Amino acid sequence: MSYSISVRAVSVAAAALAVSAQLDEIVAQQPIHEADRAQALAATEAFLGLVREPGEGEEITVSLSGSVSKYREGDDAFNSASVSVLAYVVQKVADG
Repeated sequence: MSYSISVRAVSVAAAALAVSAQLDEIVAQQPIHEADRAQALAATEAFLGLVREPGEGEEITVSLSGSVSKYREGDDAFNSASVSVLAYVVQKVADG
């Protein structure tokens, strides 16, 4: 199962909270991702720690995607697992 999310936020802390909330929704829809939720959030927070706080007229965008798969149902271990994080400061998008 896989997922892909994108969030915009006014600060590093707000971006981390938004990603955490989105991961909660993913776990609710795809319970298999309870197994990799903590790792995905930790990776996101690690990369957010490298990004500067946005200035006036800027915001942070985070794109996160991940997947896990099992060869056989009932297996404790996964056959594959992945996560991809992109965090960057951009000009704020006008609401409208």
